[in-house]
Amino acid sequence: MAWQRRREGPPKRPGLRRFVVVALVTALEADVNVKSIFKKHVSRRKMIDRRHFLAGSSLTVGSLAVSGLSAQPASTRPITALRPGEWLQIPDFSALANDSFRTGLRPFRAGGVRLETDRGADIRRGRKVLIHNYGHGGAGITLSWGCADRVKEMVAEALRDTLQKQPAAARVVVVGAGAVGLTTAAELKRWAPAISVIVQAENVSPAGTPLPHKSTSWIAGGQFEPSGIWRQYLPDRLYELHDLVRRSHRRILELKRQGRQRQYGVVDRKNYILETEDGRGFERGIPPDVVPPPRQGLLPFLPLATVLGKEYSTWLINPTIMLPKLVADLRAANVRFEQRNVRSRMELIGIDADIIVNCTGLGAGAMLNDADVKPIRGQLVILNNPGQLKYMFSGGCGDEAAYMFARQNDIVIGGTYHECENVDDLPEESYRAVLRRMQRIFSGDISECVAGRPTLPPQRCNLTRRVPTAGFAGSS
Repeated sequence: MAWQRRREGPPKRPGLRRFVVVALVTALEADVNVKSIFKKHVSRRKMIDRRHFLAGSSLTVGSLAVSGLSAQPASTRPITALRPGEWLQIPDFSALANDSFRTGLRPFRAGGVRLETDRGADIRRGRKVLIHNYGHGGAGITLSWGCADRVKEMVAEALRDTLQKQPAAARVVVVGAGAVGLTTAAELKRWAPAISVIVQAENVSPAGTPLPHKSTSWIAGGQFEPSGIWRQYLPDRLYELHDLVRRSHRRILELKRQGRQRQYGVVDRKNYILETEDGRGFERGIPPDVVPPPRQGLLPFLPLATVLGKEYSTWLINPTIMLPKLVADLRAANVRFEQRNVRSRMELIGIDADIIVNCTGLGAGAMLNDADVKPIRGQLVILNNPGQLKYMFSGGCGDEAAYMFARQNDIVIGGTYHECENVDDLPEESYRAVLRRMQRIFSGDISECVAGRPTLPPQRCNLTRRVPTAGFAGSS
């Protein structure tokens, strides 16, 4: 059970753990000095062993500095609870959903998203325009609206300066039907309802029915954070990433003003991480006017009552709600879907359209011989969410990521970051390991998450199957 404590470690002393938690919480709620509370209790327990005290209390080096029997704050600022008087419910890790083990391939690209007009000599100047929008890594849902907004500007520029056509006279084909392709098509139709837009992708039935559940985006967790890609904009290109994040944020705010955000799976969420963990995906990848600096304090989970953490205010964008809504919007706007598997640059350029927007995600690597594109495999475990938990928890423990996203109807537990493309026949134990890693944290065992532990590069594994080349692998 998630509430059970770790069985390893020194022998338990009756009441010791309860004494520590009660002492700290009492001090925090009364807004008094923690040391004075401990002195009061320690006078009754003069024989407490310091080593057993630390093991029994789950105090971390980052939360309290312990000297002898008294506890002192590690800094001069007071230690406060992130949610005073409130304990958030933790997941039921035994409540596996149907189809609970899922695997996807993040379309990672070294150098960041390729978002530009192709000036290749093989494109007939004045007759056709090719725009690329791929390589979003683990940030496709976060950046999808922002990149679509930028594509809209490039399309407008191409119509004005290159093709010299009005939108109503232009034919645009978007290749790819993941989150990035669908938002690109939808934003083009919002901008110019008269423009002709066709979506071509492998995950479309022969009858023209889009199949969003067969895209990589469908199994993405959906947190608003450019995780896995923000480092590609260091040291001096973060302004490019921030521009895309701000554009996505503007679309979220627009939907909220209209009262339609839930139709697209967008809800406000607090994300909690351990204080020792790396929060730079928020703090470097997102400008502070979008996601402000985190609040710091004791985590609002009873098994982690004495552990310092951070609280970020962000959003959840649930792809299982977002993608069907985008499909419905596109159909209502008379956008046609066609099945197509583009395997080469020649085939891509040969598409009958004035403007081609390449949103093929991972498939763009093979199709365009882009060596910067590579698959990063992620494994997820899906739990039911009967308690309607409404928060997220993320970070990393040692060599692996560890996150929990409570969504509208389920809970996503992740994850892995493996540089490989095989997704079939993975052992069940590999998924169980993902689940146990998060369960250990919520049981109070953060021994794998100590400050200063080095982060290893992505694990590599054998390439055992070909990735679909175009139109299938929308970004996550």
